[in-house]
Amino acid sequence: MRAAILVLFLAIPAAAADPFEGLKRLDRVTVTDKDGDTVRGIVRSILRGRLSVQIEGREGLTGSLVFERKSVSKVEKTGIATEEELKAASESAAAPREGFAEPERVEPKVEAAPPPQRPVLEAFPPKDWSVARRDEVLSRAPYLRSKNEREFLDRFDEWREAIESRDRLARSALLKKFPPGTTWNESTCDRLRYTLAIVGRALTAEEREFVEKYEAWKQAAAGG
Repeated sequence: MRAAILVLFLAIPAAAADPFEGLKRLDRVTVTDKDGDTVRGIVRSILRGRLSVQIEGREGLTGSLVFERKSVSKVEKTGIATEEELKAASESAAAPREGFAEPERVEPKVEAAPPPQRPVLEAFPPKDWSVARRDEVLSRAPYLRSKNEREFLDRFDEWREAIESRDRLARSALLKKFPPGTTWNESTCDRLRYTLAIVGRALTAEEREFVEKYEAWKQAAAGG
């Protein structure tokens, strides 16, 4: 029975040594992690299995580091610092270091907005573009269409609506300037044409405009 108990005790491995054991605030230490990297500094605190060390600006490092107990291989105590030395190390870490440029601030990249489209009637004036031209473009294979022709097809509905809107405004303006009635009517147009062709009297600018735009006026007056 004693032999069995002895064997049982020998099978239990010894508990791993606590690398933070005996450390206290202001201890100067050299910390070696499980990867073999070392850091020297002053202990700020030990709390819940974590060791906070203020680096003293050596080895190109500044600031403070927090080590988990499980990530540390060993900690060697090399001396004791004062509160003033800890404060000085903290202030040194916060100050700009000679020979080290401040990190350049990178502004978020803003995507440039695409250039605005030209008004559709400016891009595709009716004297050059029409329903018949749209039909002709559609009759060709896509790879035979120019960039402008492809855009015209894409914006055709917008173009047609703009044409109709323009014509409505033009008709409205025409009726406003020449309101249908006893002054402006078909008889007035016939009389003015007779006056110009037979009598030879020159028309006023207003009369000439009415004669020139009579067909459009007639359509607008009929509600077309």
